[in-house]
Amino acid sequence: MKPAEANSLIGRTMRQSMRRAVRMPAALARGLFGAPVRNDRGAPLDLQTHIMLKIIEAGGTPRLEELGAEQARTIFRRTNQGFDITSRPMHAVDERSCPGPDCALPVRIYRPHPTSARRPAACVFYHGGGFVIGCLDSYDGFCRALAERAGCVVISVDYRLAPEHVFPAAVHDCVAAFRWVREHADALDIDPERIAVAGDSAGANLAAVVCQQQFIDQQTAPFYQLLIYPKVDSSAAYLSHELFGEGFFLTRALITWFSSTYMADADAFDPRLSPLLFKELHALPPAMIITAGFDPLRDEGEAYAKRLTSAGVAVSHRSFDELIHGFISLGGVIDAAQRAVDDIAVEFGRALGA
Repeated sequence: MKPAEANSLIGRTMRQSMRRAVRMPAALARGLFGAPVRNDRGAPLDLQTHIMLKIIEAGGTPRLEELGAEQARTIFRRTNQGFDITSRPMHAVDERSCPGPDCALPVRIYRPHPTSARRPAACVFYHGGGFVIGCLDSYDGFCRALAERAGCVVISVDYRLAPEHVFPAAVHDCVAAFRWVREHADALDIDPERIAVAGDSAGANLAAVVCQQQFIDQQTAPFYQLLIYPKVDSSAAYLSHELFGEGFFLTRALITWFSSTYMADADAFDPRLSPLLFKELHALPPAMIITAGFDPLRDEGEAYAKRLTSAGVAVSHRSFDELIHGFISLGGVIDAAQRAVDDIAVEFGRALGA
């Protein structure tokens, strides 16, 4: 059996087992695990998510920050593939590469089935993983869902990771990838006027920074930015860091490991690390910002939405109060996560005019 086939089999087995477990009767779940907690705003944690977290806790899953980067990447990829949305058929999926500042960057292009004769909008997607873990395969299910439901071509970028390549390598890669897509819009058969950026967590940081760098370098801005539970401020502490820093998938310890590994000796006040501190927010493209009610990054994502709005940028802020960080990769197991992904993708498609 080839490695890709083995990983697919592992993923399907994980997904099927967890799907069955989180669908136990509510009374049984409460008897085994207690009632779901409520956050500081009174919202209850989604019951299926509550069950999943308790099962993971009981299973003694290794903490990623205690592993080396390579082992953490393997576990993250397998977990995402196991819990992610079931793979959706595309019109085409192409493996390509684009030139980066120091090396070629792998990209994966997802083309949904065409619904009109005009060229489709496109989205350059940057995956999450704290700038240390994550890859094209980790987000394959989500990218397919986004392409299908939004009706746009999704170009997923495999940028370089720390500790092998610390800040600002990922920034340089992501800017280069966006510019390559713009320059090759005709060859990629996409609408050059409707090229957006998107990402989740660390990838949302990179998407936001690409928008800012395009302004700084007097280059054409992305048409739109989709920022899913973004990491946008490494310079300050937020209440949500403390409230949800343990027991909700993304922990304070993991955030600290990611930050120290990626940032090295860089200044946390550099807007390329903390895009919330960018001085020219008024110049940025319209944004859709997604936050989750039980996410350590909730408050900084909300703060960025407010700052953009105050600067005159059109912002759609969607809060999924019952969900946790990483929910876009849980749609194969958690019903509320699947609904959230569909809602996000449909609204994103409307914003792109798809």
